[in-house]
Amino acid sequence: MKAYIYAPLPQSVHHFFSKDRGGDDDSVPHCTVLFVGEIEDANVDKLKEILASEAKRVSPIKCRFGSLKSFPAGEYGVPWYIEIDADPALEQLHKTLYSKLEDADIEVHHMWKDYIPHATLKYLPEGEVYDGDTPTGEFIITSVELDLE
Repeated sequence: MKAYIYAPLPQSVHHFFSKDRGGDDDSVPHCTVLFVGEIEDANVDKLKEILASEAKRVSPIKCRFGSLKSFPAGEYGVPWYIEIDADPALEQLHKTLYSKLEDADIEVHHMWKDYIPHATLKYLPEGEVYDGDTPTGEFIITSVELDLE
């Protein structure tokens, strides 16, 4: 199964996110905190314990929606996303979770060198450009959650 750690976005911006974003993404609109990737069943409880411990430490993190961008095409097409400009605490949370999972011998499959806080709007075929509306303004991250697929 795959594991993702994310921060839910405010309900007020959910209408910007298609219910069918493409690929295998049927999650609630969110800011990706850490893509863990494939995880062995035996490690799920360790992952949940680590996340529960770190989630207690999450204090409100100020964020602002940024620019529309895309990652390189992957298995499901081109992921178009809205960049999230956040207090440094979000990147620190990403790094802490990454480190604690590795210390617990849980392999993290995060494929990018740098952490890019973002919210995926839609996966499109290569060559197509996202032309929908995008959220703007500020919001606060107050929690992180785990999605297991």
